[in-house]
Amino acid sequence: MNRRIDLIRIQNKILKSLEVMKLKNQIHTVTAALVFCIVASVVSIILNHSGIMLSYGIIVAGLCLIALVIFISIRIKMQVKLNSTVDDYRDKIVKPLVHYFFNGNFSRKGSLTEREILVSSLFTDESNYMYDSKNEIKGSYKGVTFENSDMREQHSDDQVTKFGRIFAFEISTSNINPVIFKYINAPEIHHTNTMINRVGVNDSRVSSRYDVYAFDSMEASNALTKELADKLMNMLKLELGDSLKISFYNGKIYVYYDTDGYTYKEQFTKKDDPAEEIHKVCLDLEMICSIVEVMA
Repeated sequence: MNRRIDLIRIQNKILKSLEVMKLKNQIHTVTAALVFCIVASVVSIILNHSGIMLSYGIIVAGLCLIALVIFISIRIKMQVKLNSTVDDYRDKIVKPLVHYFFNGNFSRKGSLTEREILVSSLFTDESNYMYDSKNEIKGSYKGVTFENSDMREQHSDDQVTKFGRIFAFEISTSNINPVIFKYINAPEIHHTNTMINRVGVNDSRVSSRYDVYAFDSMEASNALTKELADKLMNMLKLELGDSLKISFYNGKIYVYYDTDGYTYKEQFTKKDDPAEEIHKVCLDLEMICSIVEVMA
């Protein structure tokens, strides 16, 4: 209950910080004043004609009409300003929610370098492939420290661009060399390191759903405990798509899956529904929680 109340407080702070919402609220106030002036003018004229207010009705109606013109001018100027006003979506919405969920930090630029991405052994490392990342989330959840970012893969030969998300978890692993599990429908991985090859494993559940890469089958089989096999199968239940890849290396666990593009928009405009956008980001961060829970 307390966590739910805290989330509502964060959402209210987000709404108050958005310049677009401030302008919308001000426009609503001015619009209410416009309606009041119109109603007051009509009532004053009616009372004047009925003989109740006599000449005072005309005076009041005149003042209301002057105020009406002023409020219309203000309303037009504010609408023009609203049309051109944008908020930074990631700073105003994503960043505070990341801090709430993970006591973490969000950075638009700081993220995994191409070298760090290739260390995961999840991707083809030939020279005509290029990788970069952005929108980094760093934090911890249930005692697990992690970083996550949007990633872009480009192929210089055919100008193909793919987007995805990559995770790195600070979880120690028993294997010395990389062990990679690629969902069977994901594209083939081509490693320039000829020591990494497709290998077989003893667990039929895993071998029927994943292609396994390692230095040798013994190291892969030793890494593939029953607990890890259960985790690999549970990852499929999250329905992250056919591109799911997971690797274990150098004291870290890496997870990758494809996306349609970068996760977060850059701008929040008057066309956006704040409650809907906050809900979208919360759903995304809850998915991160689910991935951490499975792999922890």
